[in-house]
Amino acid sequence: MQIYGTDGDDRIWGTHDEDWIDGGPGNDVIIGGGPYQDDRTTARGGDTIFGGDGFDYVSYEFASGLVPRFRVMEWGVNTQGVTVSLLDNSIGTGNARRDSFQAIEGLIGSSVTDKIEGNNEQNVLLGLEGDDSLAGLGGDDQLYGDSGNDTLDGGSGDDQLWGGAGADALNGQDGTDTARYDYAPAAVEVFLTAPLANLGEAQGDSFAAIENLTGSGFNDLLSGDNAGNTLSGLNADDTLAAGAGDDALYGGNGDDILIGGLGADYMDGGLGFNYASYADAAGPVFASLAASQFNMGDAAGDVYLNIQGLVAGGFGGTLMGAAGANVLIGGAGNDVLYGGAGDDRLYGGFGDESFFGDAGADWLDGGPGYDYARYDNALAGVVASLTSGGTGGDAAGDAYVECEALLGSGHADVLAGDGGNNVLSGNAGDDVLAGLAAIDSLFGGDGADILNGGAGADALYGGNGADEFRFASGEGGDMVYDFSSGVDRVALAAGSYGGGLVPGGSLDGRFVIGTVPTSSLGQFLYDPNGQSLSWDADGIGAGGAELITGFQVGATLTQQDLWLV
Repeated sequence: MQIYGTDGDDRIWGTHDEDWIDGGPGNDVIIGGGPYQDDRTTARGGDTIFGGDGFDYVSYEFASGLVPRFRVMEWGVNTQGVTVSLLDNSIGTGNARRDSFQAIEGLIGSSVTDKIEGNNEQNVLLGLEGDDSLAGLGGDDQLYGDSGNDTLDGGSGDDQLWGGAGADALNGQDGTDTARYDYAPAAVEVFLTAPLANLGEAQGDSFAAIENLTGSGFNDLLSGDNAGNTLSGLNADDTLAAGAGDDALYGGNGDDILIGGLGADYMDGGLGFNYASYADAAGPVFASLAASQFNMGDAAGDVYLNIQGLVAGGFGGTLMGAAGANVLIGGAGNDVLYGGAGDDRLYGGFGDESFFGDAGADWLDGGPGYDYARYDNALAGVVASLTSGGTGGDAAGDAYVECEALLGSGHADVLAGDGGNNVLSGNAGDDVLAGLAAIDSLFGGDGADILNGGAGADALYGGNGADEFRFASGEGGDMVYDFSSGVDRVALAAGSYGGGLVPGGSLDGRFVIGTVPTSSLGQFLYDPNGQSLSWDADGIGAGGAELITGFQVGATLTQQDLWLV
């Protein structure tokens, strides 16, 4: 209800509803009504105001344009500033002169420069226009400077300070205090340790004894200090950067980046796709979205909620996703990234990365450096090509960008390169490795493996087991480093060599131990001194021999070790 006094000395009682009471000129006694909050009283000097139950306000300004919390009627503007205190009625000046208050919790100043002071209870103080000074004293207070260059002192208690427009000085004093920018009309950048860099509505603001920051509804940058901060981003895509200390970071809506820094930090991204970033870490980190209790380095003690992505730093680290679709981003060091279940995106930095996409259709982008797509942990064999992607096992659906190496599972894998200088490693199981072009290194591991280096001078390691090394004419001179005669064999593509050779055909008269052909037929020549195998297409003719492969020192080779495919 709206209640208006006269020009004289009135005595006004409010109702049991929410009231808006204007005592008018004169020395009035105004008594709020029932238990409802936000009884609103307008004072003009010499008034005795009883708020009654509820949270009640006294106002010295009728102008509109306040923050949405306050319901204001427009009745003109008070051009005289006030000094008003809920603790000490004797200091009142302007329209607050000789006013006294009982059970009043909130004060609203004028449109010019005011000095407003609360008491030791929970207060709400609003300065409006002008360069105002607001002091909360005791209790958990809310101070709104609004426009102007305001000074806000929270006093004891856990206070919330809104400087508003202008260059404001925010001093939380005792307690855990928050500088807030939720009503800012655009994005803000706020730095507790370097306020000269502030931007937006925070530009010109200074801070003392402020522990927490709350941003706007736009894309904010909030930066804490080395104490334990709470940084809240609200809506939009925010970046929250705490320092040392045990911090709490809340992204709110939007796609946020949370930087906890040192200390055991709580990171809640809220809605959207959110990242916990360790890009500024001073050393290696181990960070796991699924099991953060094992975190190490700057990530030690951190807890994640609604975090989908992790970012590594410049010193190498290990990042592990969870069951959902995660994004893991490496840094300048040599990182190890585990996607976990789900369709993940793993990005390398400037180092040499190891990617474990695990189950799901994963995107593995190595970036600069020499990067590995690894399936060591797969429960079954995989089929993967650096050229065409993965098609079998945990590799199914995986795509590779700037990955140079494939490491298979402990089962039967099929791995192929992309024409670059690749490393293919089968690990255990009977694997098939195809290097394609360039200079490749193929490692069969345990099991009966098939290794085909393709074009280029490749290094072939069969590992344990009966391995097959495949060659074709014109592919360049490879090197086999662990050939065992009578166990391993050399498979030669008959059609590529010509000379009447056919798959499965006899090599009688076609194999010579030595470097000189013995007939006009095409012959394979094994040099026991140089441990090399060559093909001389015209035998004793004028043409020279083509080097197929070399073998490790001490290797022996017989006709029975060769076969045509």
